[in-house]
Amino acid sequence: MLKKILKRALSLITGFFAVIGFSTVMMTLLLILFLTQLKGDMGPSTSFTKPNLEDSIVSIDLDGMIQGRSMDPRDQLFAEIFGGPREYQLSDLRKTLARAAEDIRVRGVYINLRNARASFSTMQELRRSLTEFRKSEKPLFINLYSGDTLSYFLASAGTKVNISPLGGLMIPGPAFQLTYFGPALKKLGVKMEVFRAGKYKSAMEPFVNSEPSDASLEMYGAMEASLRDSLVSAISKSRSKPSNEVANWFKVSSYTSAAALKIGAVDVVDYEAAFKDQLKAVTKADNMVKWRSYLAHSADLDKPRIAGGDDKIAYVEAFGEIRMNAARGDEKVIAPKPLVKELNWVAKQDDVKAVVFRVDSPGGSALASDIIWEEVRKLAAVKPVVVSMGAVAASGGYYIAAPATKIFAEAQTITGSIGVIGASLVGKDVDDKYGVHFHVVTQSDRKRYLNFSESASSEDKKIINESIDDVYQTFLSKVAVGRAKTKEQVHKIAQGRVYTGREALDLGLVDHIGGRREAFRMAKTLGKLNPEKLYPVKQYSPEPQSLMDCIGDRDNMMNCLQELEGGIRSHLGSQDIARQISKPITRLKQMIEDDQTLMYWPGQVEWMGHGGLPL
Repeated sequence: MLKKILKRALSLITGFFAVIGFSTVMMTLLLILFLTQLKGDMGPSTSFTKPNLEDSIVSIDLDGMIQGRSMDPRDQLFAEIFGGPREYQLSDLRKTLARAAEDIRVRGVYINLRNARASFSTMQELRRSLTEFRKSEKPLFINLYSGDTLSYFLASAGTKVNISPLGGLMIPGPAFQLTYFGPALKKLGVKMEVFRAGKYKSAMEPFVNSEPSDASLEMYGAMEASLRDSLVSAISKSRSKPSNEVANWFKVSSYTSAAALKIGAVDVVDYEAAFKDQLKAVTKADNMVKWRSYLAHSADLDKPRIAGGDDKIAYVEAFGEIRMNAARGDEKVIAPKPLVKELNWVAKQDDVKAVVFRVDSPGGSALASDIIWEEVRKLAAVKPVVVSMGAVAASGGYYIAAPATKIFAEAQTITGSIGVIGASLVGKDVDDKYGVHFHVVTQSDRKRYLNFSESASSEDKKIINESIDDVYQTFLSKVAVGRAKTKEQVHKIAQGRVYTGREALDLGLVDHIGGRREAFRMAKTLGKLNPEKLYPVKQYSPEPQSLMDCIGDRDNMMNCLQELEGGIRSHLGSQDIARQISKPITRLKQMIEDDQTLMYWPGQVEWMGHGGLPL
C-alpha cells in the first residue's frame, strides 16, 4: 500500500513540477524519501493492514467546519498532513453513515460534537442522514460538550445524547440581528439615495433608516417563524416530545446541563469517556474505528448497486457572490466566463444524462446573472437540470436557478428576493462639515448624479428608476417562464421579498424540500436512469494554471510549503532534517498506518448514491 501511495505521490508531483518550482519539488521529494527511510526504520513488524471492522463502532469526531460544497481531495490531504484548518466534507460523512447502517460488521456509531460548525442547510442535510441511520436500529450516541442552537439541532437526532456536566445549552433558536447606520451617515454629512423595484427589497435599508421598516419586520418575522417551526418539528419528532414543549425550550433558551436533563432535552449528563463506555456496553463491542479509516475500507459495500454502462450524472457548483469578473482562484465568486464554459462542456457530454446544479449565492450583478440564466436555460433544453439550493439562493442566486427542470431547497434555505435595488452615496453636507468641495466637469446631462456632493435630479431619478424597473420586469418574466406562472402571479410573491425554503415551496418558487441526495435521485429519474443504482458523477476539471489550481488552498498550503522549504534549505547540510519535517511526517505516517490516504488521492471514481441517493 505504501508503494502505491508513493507512486501516486510521485505522479502528482511530476504533473505539478512546472507550476510549483524546482525547489519545492525537491523539498517534497526529500519528504517522501525520508518517509521511505522511516518505513525502513520501523521494521517488518509495522502493520499497514486494513482496520478490523468486525463488531466495530464507527467513531466520528467533528472539530471544525462541515463543508456542503465540494472540496479538492488534494487540499484535504495536505491540510491533514501539514496542519491546515480542519474541514469535513458533508458527502464523506453521509457515505460513512449510509454504509455503517447496512454494514453487519458495524454495531453502532459514536459522534463527538467537539466544535462542529456549518450552515443551517448543511446541518439539515447531515441530520437527515442521522435520522436515516436510525432506521437501522443501531445505536447512535452523540456527545455534546455544550450546545448551541445548531449543534443541539444536529445532536437531537441521536438515539442517546450526552452533555458534559458543566456544558449547558444555549438554544435561542433563529434570530436576525439587524443593524442600521442611517443616523451615523447623517452625522458624517452623507446620505444614501436608493432606487429599487419591490417594497421588500431591503438591502440598502440599514444605510437609510434607524430601524426596520414595517415591510422588513413582516418579512423577517415570517422567516423567523418558519425557521423556528422547522427546528421545533424536527426536534420534537426525534426526542418524542410535544411540539409546544420543545417550542418552550427555545423560548427559555438557556439551560444548565442538569436542567437540560430534567426537561428531556438530553439523556445523559456525564464525561465523554463514561458515555463511550455506555455505548460499548450496549453494543457489546470495544472496537472503535475512526470514520475516515472506515470510509476508506468500506467501498465494497457500494459495488452491488453500481450501474453498468457509461451513463453519468454531471455536478456543477455555483458558490458565492455573482459578479461579471472574478480574480483567478477566487472560490467565493460566481462569474459568467468560467461557469458558462463549464455549462457548455456539460451540454456536450453524451454520457451525461442529467445535471445537478448546486446554487449557494446571495446574488449580485444582474447582468452576470442574466448571462448565466441563458446558459442554464439552454442546458435544461437538452438535459434535465435539477437545482439543489444551499444555505442561500436569493436574488441573482434564484435568478440563475429559475430555468432549471426542478428545484430543491432545504426548509431552512434563504431564497426568493426577486427584486432589484441600486444606491449611490451623496456627500450632501461634506462641504459644510469638512470644507471639502466637489466639482464635475462634463457635458453629460447626468452631471448632478455624477457629483458626489449633489443629489440626483428628478430626471436622473426617472431614468435610473426606469432602468431598475426594466431589470425587474425581465426578472419577473424569466421566473414566470421557469416556474410556469404569469408575470402577475410572480409579482405578487416577488417585490424583493425573501423566503425560507419551506415558504418558497408553498408559493411554488421551488418544487421540493430536500438536499443534494434528493436532487441526485430526481436527476436520475428525469435522465431515465435507475434511481436505485449508483452512477459516476462527472465534474468539469479546468487545466491547471497555477499552484492554487493544482492543490487548492493557496493561503494555507503555499505558506506551509514555503516554511518547510526554508527550513530544509537552512538545515540541508546538517543531520537535523527530520526535526524540520517531523510534524507533517508524523501525521502522514499515522494516516498511512490507518490507510486513510485512500480518501484523498485524486483519480478515484466518486460514486454518489445509497439506493440511488448521494451518500
